Amino acid sequence: MLISANKNPLKTLILLLICGGGGQNNTYLVSLIPFAFLKLLLCLYKIKQTHKKQQQFYKQTIQLFPNLKYPSLQSCKDYQQSLCFQYHLTYLLGEALSKADKIWYKGGYFTLNKKIKEAKHIYKLHQEYKAILKVFNLPYCFIPKESLLQTLSFLKALKHLYNASDSKTTQTFFLHFFNQIPFYTQRPFLLKYKEEILEWLESKEFKEQYIKTNHPYPPLLNPKRLYKKESIEVKSQREDKE
Repeated sequence: MLISANKNPLKTLILLLICGGGGQNNTYLVSLIPFAFLKLLLCLYKIKQTHKKQQQFYKQTIQLFPNLKYPSLQSCKDYQQSLCFQYHLTYLLGEALSKADKIWYKGGYFTLNKKIKEAKHIYKLHQEYKAILKVFNLPYCFIPKESLLQTLSFLKALKHLYNASDSKTTQTFFLHFFNQIPFYTQRPFLLKYKEEILEWLESKEFKEQYIKTNHPYPPLLNPKRLYKKESIEVKSQREDKE
């Protein structure tokens, strides 16, 4: 470890930031951070300059040959499938570095350790999300980072209901039930009425009317409440017209 640290202090810095350090040689490795930090800045600067040159060359090229212009990412056939790569640890770490570099003049690199920890946290949340989808045999569905935590909390609650089921019949029912829900398209609705849905699924009425009877198309919300709400809205509209 000491030999590799001497040869590549930049790698040592990145490993310390990602793994958090530790071990008998931790003091020695930390002493290498200032030098490695400067080397990291230089390395990122070179990459940035190379990227700028490539972008300039590309712009000049497509002005002369418009047919060589790259298609937009959204138009690619595998665009939706490729979105999941945003949750790969390497992508998240690169994103953290990029954000730090954009505000380097404000001391962005001093917050790099914090950003790397956030990236690792997001990665772990996404791993949990994928694991719960597998429990219900649901296909993978990309979730934006801003909705990941809320979606995960909802799925955890559903998983708790599933695990708390006292019979295989109930578990089979839930598996069939969740597989009928197009999660990707219905996610906004599910999150909006999360509390009402969970309350209804846990209710005695739902179990007696839909689980015990093995109903093929059970509702996500209590039909009686929906009917009452609709009746109140219709009544208020009539009163407004009068």
